[in-house]
Amino acid sequence: RDAKFEMPLNSFSNMERIEGDWYKSTTEDLNFGDLGQLQEVRYYFYKDHLASIRIRIDAKHINSLAFVQTFIDAYGEPTERIKDEIGGVDRWFWNGKKVKMCIGFPPIYKDGQFNPPNPNTYVYIDCIKLLNQKESDKKTKEIEEAKKIL
Repeated sequence: RDAKFEMPLNSFSNMERIEGDWYKSTTEDLNFGDLGQLQEVRYYFYKDHLASIRIRIDAKHINSLAFVQTFIDAYGEPTERIKDEIGGVDRWFWNGKKVKMCIGFPPIYKDGQFNPPNPNTYVYIDCIKLLNQKESDKKTKEIEEAKKIL
């Protein structure tokens, strides 16, 4: 919506810390058009800059395939689609130069009945630059810690 990756945390006036560096907006509009309501939107900040967004929907209230179709309509066909035959989780991936996104949801119907083991559909949207920086910083810290031991 109005959030842009790499925006500083202090540019958001409506964030409430959930845990660690994860926040939620106290004024979030969870309406997702004709499809219904989102269950939750979380924002992750790395070094006080927006790095990731997590969206959760309840498949009992929003048709997951219609939800995925809105992303296909907006961003084109996914780069990759994986259906886990063992766990039954469908995943769609979009891999851009600056942002990567994944939508995943468990099977919704079993024997024709609504019976998901976990009725939630998740959307993961990540800023590649900041997550790569986080990983690089983690490795640097591990090397520095190892040097102290030696």
